[in-house]
Amino acid sequence: MFTYNFLAGREYSILARDEPGVDIGVFIKDATGQPHLGVTNFMPLTGGWEKVPVYITEDVSGGEDRAAALRGAAEKGDAQAQLNLGLMYYKGDGVAKDDKEAAAWFRRAADQGHAGAQNNLGVMYREGKGVVKDDKEAVAWFRRAADQDIAQAQFNLGLMYYNGDGVAKDDKEAAAWYRRAADQGHAGARAALQKLQ
Repeated sequence: MFTYNFLAGREYSILARDEPGVDIGVFIKDATGQPHLGVTNFMPLTGGWEKVPVYITEDVSGGEDRAAALRGAAEKGDAQAQLNLGLMYYKGDGVAKDDKEAAAWFRRAADQGHAGAQNNLGVMYREGKGVVKDDKEAVAWFRRAADQDIAQAQFNLGLMYYNGDGVAKDDKEAAAWYRRAADQGHAGARAALQKLQ
């Protein structure tokens, strides 16, 4: 169960710390600086510090089932809810693990321009989870997220160029994307750059 008290008409901020392979809680405070209102997981497929404004469109409170609460918002077109619901299916967190369902929700958010969802959808295509494996499609989604300065997507795109997966192998292009990710503090990108030198 996830306990929270989000009120309609109030804006909230999320500050998350997430590193590859590590899921860390998100601390949510409202715009007036009120104390911690809730904890959940946020974008575990991306890395780095994220501060994201969240606008609540309806009151949500108590210990409601997270999937049910998210599904309502997701079906109304809320991209962040779509991403988070996809993550629940991806991880089997509170719902049965279902890669196809995860990919479907990532796509709905990605189609709205949500950079985290675009990166996650790229991962699904690269790994063939919930979708037919397609490196070219993975590259396309990584590029969309990378162009929005998502460090993990920049690293992923660099890796695709380095390995020649879905694109012609190009160490110079790989290094350029690794550098952009490294400039944001991505440890894997820094290591990859050293490997190229």
